[in-house]
Amino acid sequence: MGFTIYEKRGICYNKHFRDARPACIIWRLEELVLKAYELILLFDPALGEERVSQQTARIEEKIKSLGGAIDGVDKWGMKRLNSIVKKAKRMTTGVYILIRFQSDPAVPAQLRAFLKVTESVTRYFFSNAVVFEVPVPEKKDIAGKPMEAVKVDEIKGEPIGEPK
Repeated sequence: MGFTIYEKRGICYNKHFRDARPACIIWRLEELVLKAYELILLFDPALGEERVSQQTARIEEKIKSLGGAIDGVDKWGMKRLNSIVKKAKRMTTGVYILIRFQSDPAVPAQLRAFLKVTESVTRYFFSNAVVFEVPVPEKKDIAGKPMEAVKVDEIKGEPIGEPK
C-alpha cells in the first residue's frame, strides 16, 4: 500500500552569481509506504460525551488533512486512573479513545504539536501498530456420519477414564 510522491532532494546553485540563487531543483520519484499507528487519547469526563465526540472528530479531520487514513476508532469509555495526571490533578477517571490510522512517518510529529495546544485532551500516546494477519484454518471433512446430540439418560456403557 502506498502512493507515488515527488520529494525535493536538493538545490543546485549557480556558482557564477554572488547571491547564489537556486538555478535548478533536483526531484526524486519514490514510493511512500504508509505506516500503521495507534493514538490513545485521554479526556476529562467533565467535558461530556458530546464534546468528547466533537474533539475526536476534529482530531480525525486533522489526521485526514495531513494525509492519513483512519482505520478505526474505538471508544473505551470511562476508566479509573491509576496515577495522578499533572495537567489535571483532581481527575480520578478519564474517557479513553483509541484511533488507529495509517500515515507517512512525518504525521505523528505534526499531530503531537496539534495535540499539545488542544486543551480538552488531557493526555495522548502514540505507538506503532502491529498488524497481525491471522491465518484462516482449513476446513477438514469428517469421514463417516456426523455426530448427533444425545441426552445424558440415553448414554449406555461404562465411563472412560475413571478408576474401577
